[in-house]
Amino acid sequence: MRWAMLCIVVFYFILEGLADYQGSSAARWASAALRLLETESCPRCVASRSQMRLYVAEPTRKGKLRPYVADGSVRHGGLHDAVVVLDPKPLLRFGHQVFMFFVDLNVSRERCDAFGGLLLDGGDCVQLWKRTRCHRRSPSKRAASCQLIFLPEVRLANGAGDDLLTCRPQFGFISSCPQTAVKKRVTTCDPLATNSKTCDTTNYLKTQCSFMQTCDHAMLISGGWNRQLAEEEALNNLKIVNSMLLRNGFLTNNIKTFYANGFVGDDDLGDVYPSGLKLALRYHLRTLCETPRCADSLVIYLNSPTRPDGASLLWDKDDNGEADETEVYTAKELLRDVQDCRAKRVIVLSDQSFSEEFIRLSMKHASSLRNVIALGVGSTDSKQSMVSLLAQQNGNTCISQLVSRSSTVKFAGEMDDILNSTLSGGPCFVPESDASPEKYFGCQNLSTLEMLEPMGEVQDNDER
Repeated sequence: MRWAMLCIVVFYFILEGLADYQGSSAARWASAALRLLETESCPRCVASRSQMRLYVAEPTRKGKLRPYVADGSVRHGGLHDAVVVLDPKPLLRFGHQVFMFFVDLNVSRERCDAFGGLLLDGGDCVQLWKRTRCHRRSPSKRAASCQLIFLPEVRLANGAGDDLLTCRPQFGFISSCPQTAVKKRVTTCDPLATNSKTCDTTNYLKTQCSFMQTCDHAMLISGGWNRQLAEEEALNNLKIVNSMLLRNGFLTNNIKTFYANGFVGDDDLGDVYPSGLKLALRYHLRTLCETPRCADSLVIYLNSPTRPDGASLLWDKDDNGEADETEVYTAKELLRDVQDCRAKRVIVLSDQSFSEEFIRLSMKHASSLRNVIALGVGSTDSKQSMVSLLAQQNGNTCISQLVSRSSTVKFAGEMDDILNSTLSGGPCFVPESDASPEKYFGCQNLSTLEMLEPMGEVQDNDER
């Protein structure tokens, strides 16, 4: 018994010593990474240490570590003992430059110099990752394509296990860490790879177009990509937008939320669908747009990690750390899904990075988007800029007021009468005593004459 107690005590002190060693090592690596930025790599990128967020993946007895990024940019990053990441602008959406450093242990000075790294006492070599090849996109997106703009995942060399990169609110860096809202690591089924009724995603998501009724519909899409990027803040944004829609008369059953892997453990949003169900998501949107008189107002809220070309990252279904075409919803795909939409008004709220690319494409295809209004955010806008604005939207607020108060990143469509209506299609600029926005809420019955009336081009905003 005495020997057992002694072994436990010794083991405890070994663990404590290991934790202290790793903590002191992480502090040295972080300081070295900051010094590399300040003196050699990007002095103008460095904010105060207290304004930067630190992430570290510690060495493990299971072997070397490998980084993964959604855009595949670190595919040839190699194997390393530890990884350090500095986020110089943690209050902004990901899309700005993030800096990743590799740490290799027991390295000679000659080898560390060859890597362009900084050699510390004890043989720890800290080097900044730089992309060797950049996609030659347009000049406006070229800089972002050469930079790391997402948090990487760090796993064992064989790709197995959970992400080992963790936020460290210490060593003088920002003292808060984002919390994930995803409670499980469960992935969604892939209907392209799984030919079974249990993976029939078009039946899993019911699209309701009521007979002889026209209704207001909304889709909230927040991909998240992985547990690290699916922050609690994104889930709170969805709650704010959902609350605003309910306040404006949208019915709960007509608000479809697609978030991360669908497992959020929160009842405020009702049914939450996995964002990885891309086929079901697009099928639902196309049904709303192609069915005559199904949707009166159609609101689409986007809040996902985004590539420089405007593509939204959905969910890493195959858990390989890199996105393929089934795991992203591109700006061009979204525009194809809403072009010539038969809803009276389509409002796209792009609350994500690189939304100016979606606005640019909207302007390019304006002739088929006459009834579409798209609002985005600027690269320096805070994470809360759009939801703070949407929280003020009520049943009497004109869409024109929402447009005028939003960021300069916007597309106003070609139908002025849409601007002079509320989100639910009611008139605005009417005396308070005469205003009754509730009669435009939810669903409206259609007469037989309205049902038989042929639909040509997108109709103007007549009173329902």
